[in-house]
Amino acid sequence: MLFRRQIGILVFFTVLIHYMFLRGFRVLSFGLPSILPTFEFVGFIAFQLLFLMFITSNDWAVGRLKKWWVYLHRATYLIVFLVFLHILLAELSFRRANIIFLAISLAILILEWASLIYSYLIKKNKI
Repeated sequence: MLFRRQIGILVFFTVLIHYMFLRGFRVLSFGLPSILPTFEFVGFIAFQLLFLMFITSNDWAVGRLKKWWVYLHRATYLIVFLVFLHILLAELSFRRANIIFLAISLAILILEWASLIYSYLIKKNKI
């Protein structure tokens, strides 16, 4: 828990670099394509949510947004699902069977959802 904010910022910059090398520089040079593949659209939605989390990952935003900051940062669970879907759709579109990335993504997705359910049950004193 100690470095959660720094890890989140690092994840955003990693995704930003991923986007810039695979799509961003082409968009800057040639403009937006008329049709985005589905996996890129899903990845872009996840990127936008990560951007919102990135710009609110500071003490000022926590104090200013209060409970809305918590709600916004719960979007992590949605982002993990979108990343899993992004990888799955990319693998299907390129017809590569990269089972390792899919397995890791699915494991992270399951762990994130399990932690959400566990924390919900703890708050309701059911465990």
